[in-house]
Amino acid sequence: MRRDNSSPSNVKAVLSNLIVIIVIAYNKRLFLKFCFNIKH
Repeated sequence: MRRDNSSPSNVKAVLSNLIVIIVIAYNKRLFLKFCFNIKH
């Protein structure tokens, strides 16, 4: 169980999840900015 925590595949999964979250958040910000610019 403990060895699983520091296994490279687990780290890879966590990193990929982080990247996906960052990309989604960034796209949301761009989208909101885009909509805001269209309205004004």
